[in-house]
Amino acid sequence: MEPMAASRPRPPAAAPGPGSDSEPGQPGAAASPHAAATPGSAAAMGPVTLAAAVPPAVAVPAAEQSRAARLAGLVLAAPLGRRARAEVAYCLLAVPVAALCFAPLMAILVPGLALTASLIGSFAGLVLLSVAGRASRRIGGLHRGLAGRLLGARVLPPAPFQPGKGVLGRIDTRLRDPAGWRAVAYILVKLPLALAMLYFSAFPWLLGLYYFSYPFWWLILPQAGRTAIGSPLPAGDVHITNYPQALGVCLLGIAVLLIAPWTTRLAVTADQWLIRGLLGRRSQAERIRELEVSRAAVVDDSAALLRQVERNLHDGAQARLVALAMYLGRARSQLGTDGDPPDLDRARELLAAAHQGAKDALTELRDLARGIHPPALDGGLEDALASLAATSATPARPTSRPACAAAGRRSTWC
Repeated sequence: MEPMAASRPRPPAAAPGPGSDSEPGQPGAAASPHAAATPGSAAAMGPVTLAAAVPPAVAVPAAEQSRAARLAGLVLAAPLGRRARAEVAYCLLAVPVAALCFAPLMAILVPGLALTASLIGSFAGLVLLSVAGRASRRIGGLHRGLAGRLLGARVLPPAPFQPGKGVLGRIDTRLRDPAGWRAVAYILVKLPLALAMLYFSAFPWLLGLYYFSYPFWWLILPQAGRTAIGSPLPAGDVHITNYPQALGVCLLGIAVLLIAPWTTRLAVTADQWLIRGLLGRRSQAERIRELEVSRAAVVDDSAALLRQVERNLHDGAQARLVALAMYLGRARSQLGTDGDPPDLDRARELLAAAHQGAKDALTELRDLARGIHPPALDGGLEDALASLAATSATPARPTSRPACAAAGRRSTWC
């Protein structure tokens, strides 16, 4: 009896296709994909789809795309922006302004140093050096104003100068003024820096404009002119012989014009750094020194005001009060202690003089107390009126606002 499995015939193996890697009859050879499906095989259960192993596309983040778009827009719009025009104007004005400031400073500084080094004219040299420091402070303010107007740079000025007392004190404080000597250093450095700023700003712009308009010159110039401008590049043995090459020079000019605002900004940034370091407030210690100087000035003013009040009290109101006491004493002696006064008219004259002296003393005291906050007002107007009523010679009683409203009266205090 044969086994049951033998009754089922095995399907014949499909012949390998011509492109198959397996040899015929080799065990485990791959069947052709076009082989007929047999019962029980995988093909009979339905089509099998094999997905290709394709890597997914890498998505660029939106933030990076927007950042790149902003950067491209900034580079393309820089040559046409207001800031580029202002920086070019600042670089063009820097050279004449620096020259006009450099010449008078050297005319004062060089003789001052020469005279200071000598023994005969040392005092005159010190005077010239102090004048140079003061003039440099003013010129530094001019440079700060120019940078603020054209570039929008906000630079705080140095601490205000505090002159000394007397001629020698003024010269000494001028010579020891650090802000003045920093301004001198800036003016000396400004002229070569202005020339460098002019080169880094004017040369790229002019070269870019020339390259950009090169095809136009190529068209309008004759053959001799074309030969003269046939080597536009500053370096390299490059000769332009046809119009397409001239268009290539135009594209180079566009690239130079896109770079020109950034070279100008580099030069302007260097100048702004010098302005903040030499013409502005340098450190916290200088601000502390300025606060100390202003505090000392306030203390001195308060002490001077106090001394003035003391002198006015001693020479004015105190003298009148002494005279008032003397008039009252003499009037008392004229009136006597018992009986009729021996000289009634004289006593009345002394009392009238005492009364006038009291009014004059009150007037002077009011003048002295004008602007001084009375301590009675610390508790408010109601307490001040109560204290005034308590010390009044005429019996008085302050009335509050609700009482005025209940009585239906209208007065200045209600």
